[in-house]
Formats: sequence, C-alpha cells, structure tokens
Amino acid sequence: MKGGAALAIGTVTVLIAVGALAFILWTITDYAEKCKTEQSDVCDTLNGPSFPLLIIVLIIAGLVLIASTVVYILVTA
Repeated sequence: MKGGAALAIGTVTVLIAVGALAFILWTITDYAEKCKTEQSDVCDTLNGPSFPLLIIVLIIAGLVLIASTVVYILVTA
C-alpha cells in the first residue's frame, strides 16, 4: 500500500506541475499576441531573445520536476 500512496502523490504532483506550466505558457503566449496590437515595456522583452529562453527554462523546470517526482516514487516505494 505504501507504493500506491507514493504513486498517487507523484501522479498528482506531475499533473499539477503540467497544468501550472501549461497555464504559464498559455498566459505568456496570449500576452505576446496582445503585444501585436498594443505596445508596452513588457512587449519589448517578450519580442526579444528572452522569450524563447523563458520557454526553454520553463520546459527544463518541468522536466526536472518530473524527474524528481519519479525519483521520489522509486525511493519511497
């Protein structure tokens, strides 16, 4: 039963992480689309080289979270 609880906790953690990353990416993309009609200081940042870097960092953070969750499941099960 201990392994099942760890698996459930890990699954919930991964689902929350994926949902949060999807929400963040969706919000950033919507804001970048909004910048095509309105200009602000943030629009210069989103249209520059930092936007792809931000996306890459978020993807790497998601992969690290998934890997640490898998390690948690394997260690506690």
